[in-house]
Amino acid sequence: MPDPVTLSVFLSAFFPDENEEMHFRAFKPKGAPTQTDNAPILITGTRRQLAENQSFRQRLNKLNETRGLYFAPNAGGSKDSQIVRFNAVFCEKDDLPITEQHRLFDGAPILPSIRVESKRSVHAYWLLQHRCDADQWLSAQQSLIDYFQGDPKIRNPSRVMRLPYFDHLSKDTGGGIFRQRVRLVHFDPKQRYTVDQIQKAFPPNLEAVSQPGCKAEKTFASWSDLNTELRRRVLSHSTCKIDREGKWAHCKGICHNGKGDTALTLNVASGSYFCQAGCSTAAILQAFSLPQTPNGSLLAGLPEENSGQKSEEALVTLKCVADVEAESIRWLWYPYVPQGKVTLVEGDPGVGKSWMVLAVATAVAAGQGLPNEAQCDPRNVLLLSSEDGLGDTIRPRLDALRADVSRIFALEGPLIFDGGGLGLVAQSIEKHQPRLVIIDPLVAYLGANVDLHRANETRSVMAALSRLAERTQSAIVVVRHLTKSGKERPIYRGLGSIDITAACRSVLLVGADPDQPTRRAVVQIKNNLAEIGSALYPRGRLFLLDWDKQFDSGQIALGEPRRRGTLSLGRSATVSHRDADSRIVSCKGC
Repeated sequence: MPDPVTLSVFLSAFFPDENEEMHFRAFKPKGAPTQTDNAPILITGTRRQLAENQSFRQRLNKLNETRGLYFAPNAGGSKDSQIVRFNAVFCEKDDLPITEQHRLFDGAPILPSIRVESKRSVHAYWLLQHRCDADQWLSAQQSLIDYFQGDPKIRNPSRVMRLPYFDHLSKDTGGGIFRQRVRLVHFDPKQRYTVDQIQKAFPPNLEAVSQPGCKAEKTFASWSDLNTELRRRVLSHSTCKIDREGKWAHCKGICHNGKGDTALTLNVASGSYFCQAGCSTAAILQAFSLPQTPNGSLLAGLPEENSGQKSEEALVTLKCVADVEAESIRWLWYPYVPQGKVTLVEGDPGVGKSWMVLAVATAVAAGQGLPNEAQCDPRNVLLLSSEDGLGDTIRPRLDALRADVSRIFALEGPLIFDGGGLGLVAQSIEKHQPRLVIIDPLVAYLGANVDLHRANETRSVMAALSRLAERTQSAIVVVRHLTKSGKERPIYRGLGSIDITAACRSVLLVGADPDQPTRRAVVQIKNNLAEIGSALYPRGRLFLLDWDKQFDSGQIALGEPRRRGTLSLGRSATVSHRDADSRIVSCKGC
């Protein structure tokens, strides 16, 4: 175990108040199988605890037996939205030998305040002299990444870095664990800089990318080499922007004459890319003055129409599952609407599907009102609705729901979910950062060239929506009508291909009680991520956010159309509600 005073002195450069809460993380070695004794753990503590609390020090030491230890240099929490003070900007460039990394930082215009050395990388920190806001910090952080061509993933404010004096754990060739101490090799806490000093010292990388049509001189032996070079050129392009989590980069679509600021999308970690306007891989490579195929490719020398790949194919990568970190599901509303996934809401016309999704939008905009969900910060909502008028229907409904309409944005006008249409949606999401995106109804945005009943045609649209949800971490909710068929199982009643249902992680069914035409119910009929949720009931025609309890739940069953306690779906399919402890969407006075 390290000397607690020594470790405390290191942390004091970031957290001068010994009683200020710090956030630590413990992760298993990369490639090691997930086990009960190496699951990811979040730890909080203070420097005073570190110095005086022996059990706290022993816990860190115990965790380091099976996990690497990290700390968040910025203060406030373990999520980007929780950061309240920016203590430093930092950089890592692990694609060079350790000695070369030190030589690189030795030649920096202004020297790092702190350097920490792990098994294969040097973590360099420039301590900040004054407070700054998130945008200023991101700008300074990006300046370091551009200047050193460092790891572009190290960009989010709550990023954690390796904690010195503990062991760096890695998987060795024999399947065991190799341990190497993380060392503090340079420490000058008095050397601090302003954001302006950092940005002046590390100006943006202005390396120009040749215009389309220029001859590509460099040759590449494999697709891996070619895609690596494309990744470098995209990230160094003057229009490139990386999202706050450091996962996705967006660049002006020079492959189609620069239309759309976020038309070219790159996965920062894997290097996979696609154009939201539908440009082929060959067109993207040509735009960046790169050959359309590597020299060693079997496709080299063939005409472009035979060698060009679809943009979706550029997303295909090969990974060993052992190298994939397990991730927890985030929820907008547990267990009904997952974050970063697509949810389907369906029902017959007139049963209240649009009311239901607008009620959820109202709750998101208010930051409260969803059953079993704690109050949170109000968030924006993006709405695409082609059936209901924005002024004569949607706004009056939102007013009736008492929604904060300043947080709800709508895309108006004809829109089709092709490359250009999805690009417009992506731009709107990037601009307004909605936590919820509503598409009502889905069929209106498929276009004349997509047959709703053909799986091979709807699958590409649903896959694109799923990628958009994952990339932006917005919850995308699509609305669909039911058919008039007499199929008994409700899950097969949706209009169009069953692939639409299959692509959605959660499916909610809205229907009416045949004995009480104004009584509505929402029943979950599919959930790939958690147990099926309880049924939801409103006591009137509107889905107002006044929740109450009802001793029923959403169990799927078949029965006669007008049997009491069933949800009417048409001719023969019904859903019964028998169990306990669900929540109600209540409309007082309706």
